[in-house]
Amino acid sequence: MADIRVGISGWTYPAWRGDFYPKGLAHRKELSYAAERLTSIEINGSFYALQKPESYTKWRSETPEDFMFAIKGGRYITHMKRLLDARDGLANFFAAGTLALGPKLGPILWQLPPTLQFEPQRLTDFFDGLPRTTQLQPIWQHSTTTSSPKTECSPRPRGMCRFATRWKRGTPASRPTKPWT
Repeated sequence: MADIRVGISGWTYPAWRGDFYPKGLAHRKELSYAAERLTSIEINGSFYALQKPESYTKWRSETPEDFMFAIKGGRYITHMKRLLDARDGLANFFAAGTLALGPKLGPILWQLPPTLQFEPQRLTDFFDGLPRTTQLQPIWQHSTTTSSPKTECSPRPRGMCRFATRWKRGTPASRPTKPWT
């Protein structure tokens, strides 16, 4: 049977202080506090910038043994390089210490830009450049909005099953999400 985990995307939210986080809880203890109440947290900062290896090691030590992190792949790779010629970007992303999470490393989410069209060869080339370990199973998120009909795509583009373990549709925070089947 598959694990079901409940988590949040990130843990550093000032608006949560005094609400989710108790008043007076030190900022440096927010990850530990959240990890005691949830089974998973997505590391969002990795989307915006390479994280330090020491950070991954620290996050691993601050969470329970059975805890799992999801990591968002870097936007440099997905939005700037658009998955093309990503070898150096991938090397830097993984060299930044992601594997220091050890058994707490869960899925890596590669969020694609809303304007990126589905091109099987582009995905094949990108997947061929990923490290080969049983621990790394990509999850794709393709952001679409109803205000941009040209970027709408079918729930599971033809051929997507060949490339990903799961297809997830991203939605703006103001819209409720619905699972894809």
